[in-house]
Amino acid sequence: RGSAMAANFWTSTHCGLLLVAREEAESREREQDKAAAAEADAKPRRRQKRKQIVLRGAPALDPKPGGEEGKGKRGRGSLVDQLVDFAVMLGRELKIRQRPVFTACVYLRRLDEKILAPSEAGLGPGDEKDELEEERHVTALALSCVYLACKVEEVPVSPERIAGFSNGLCSRGDVLDAELLLLENLSASLVVHHPHEDVLKYAGSLGLGKDVIQVANFVLEETYRTELCLFHPPHIIALGCLYTACAFHNKNILPWCAQIKVDEKEVARVCEEMVKHYKSL
Repeated sequence: RGSAMAANFWTSTHCGLLLVAREEAESREREQDKAAAAEADAKPRRRQKRKQIVLRGAPALDPKPGGEEGKGKRGRGSLVDQLVDFAVMLGRELKIRQRPVFTACVYLRRLDEKILAPSEAGLGPGDEKDELEEERHVTALALSCVYLACKVEEVPVSPERIAGFSNGLCSRGDVLDAELLLLENLSASLVVHHPHEDVLKYAGSLGLGKDVIQVANFVLEETYRTELCLFHPPHIIALGCLYTACAFHNKNILPWCAQIKVDEKEVARVCEEMVKHYKSL
């Protein structure tokens, strides 16, 4: 059951966040390119390699090609991807409905990268104790994202139960303290609109069968392992997933998208991003 405050995407804070997300991402990428070019021109110096955090209860990610930790669009893909996987595993273990878990995944994607940095938690860069504190910090953030999302989606779960998934690393207090950090970092913009209903609505309008819908839903679940939720409204993601699923059945829905005045390029871009994602696995 959707809440009243989440009824209209176009008047929601979710929509407002999308309006600036692309510009910020493009600006960040330009700054990273400039920094990389400046570093290449400068005298080479040794940089401390950051240890990948291994969350308790979740397997470590394999390093991705092209970098020590893997390179996402935001330059921190491997850690955020690991936190998203951790949140999904938590949801399955505690038998939490999918919607709150997907909302938690979006929260994790939205987090400012500084909140995941050791300095933000008052941690140093060096010894084993610092690494344990860093692990506790990011684990508490992931746990609290699920805890907060469950409250927002009106299926609350106790903080004790959430903290129990960390195998003793985080306490109830850690989860509640992290919740305050999240509320501040997310500016209390907690309403998230998901594409699931749009998938069913558009599939019905197109007369698509259950087999296509099933594939589209599989693709949709996988979009939360990408940054698509940061840059595209739910209906575009839904159509992109249907377009991807239809491709397996030799169907092309782009002409239909044009008929309903939806930007075909945006729909195709979602499909392209998912193809890149699957190739990277």
